[in-house]
Amino acid sequence: MEERRMLIVDDEKPIRLAVRQYFRAQGWEVDEAADPETAIGLLGVLHYDVVIADLRLDPRDDQSGFRVVREARDAQPDCFVVMLTAYGDESVMHRAWDEGAHAFFLKPIALDRLSQLISALPEALGSAGGHLGGLPS
Repeated sequence: MEERRMLIVDDEKPIRLAVRQYFRAQGWEVDEAADPETAIGLLGVLHYDVVIADLRLDPRDDQSGFRVVREARDAQPDCFVVMLTAYGDESVMHRAWDEGAHAFFLKPIALDRLSQLISALPEALGSAGGHLGGLPS
């Protein structure tokens, strides 16, 4: 089986830990970063199949996750980029898509649901015009 690698970028350690443990149990190699600088450094040296980035990674910049999204798409165009945030509305979702995210989901999200959505990305993006996710109605 081909190795799948994921980068989780979130300033909250419990979230990184939960995602790492869950996806490692699913057979993924998982790296983590708490800030944009660390994430961008990892993107420069390792290949990722999926990058999951929180929106608010820095208390001084409540939209620093967009930088990670841009860098991931620029550095690794074949990587699926997911924005996962507790602070989203329609304008944030559309900006995430404009910045290069393939998918946008709101926290909290069950890890099994997140796994299903990530597994569905290649097929879903073909029929969804390049984006997946949305806001609750």
